[in-house]
Amino acid sequence: MTQLTTGQPTVDAIGRMNFLEGSYVPHTWLKHLTYTTKRGIYTHHLAVLLLADIVYWYRPTVVKDEQTGEILGWKKKFDADKLQRSYEAIAAHLGSTYKQAREAVLFLKDIGRRKIGYTQNCTADL
Repeated sequence: MTQLTTGQPTVDAIGRMNFLEGSYVPHTWLKHLTYTTKRGIYTHHLAVLLLADIVYWYRPTVVKDEQTGEILGWKKKFDADKLQRSYEAIAAHLGSTYKQAREAVLFLKDIGRRKIGYTQNCTADL
């Protein structure tokens, strides 16, 4: 397979990065996922990252025929009927504390972006 090039090294290097995987944060989320204190209005960055991670997990994986490349369908990335993550797992993944992870989940719940449920093993159904 030939290497694609634009002739500009920085553009080529960025072009080789795979931005089609992982979480994606639309800029509008930074304006809308906010909280207010007496000092002003601030973006809730952890909630933004958490929502981006949730959207990543709910984005379907395309299933293709290996021979023809024909799209056969979609499949989900998680096993249960809903994505399930504990506050500890969220905290570890996003580099925060348990308390910060719980607060971000509850923030998203309060603004109506996610419904939160609890299973017997105390995981947040995201």
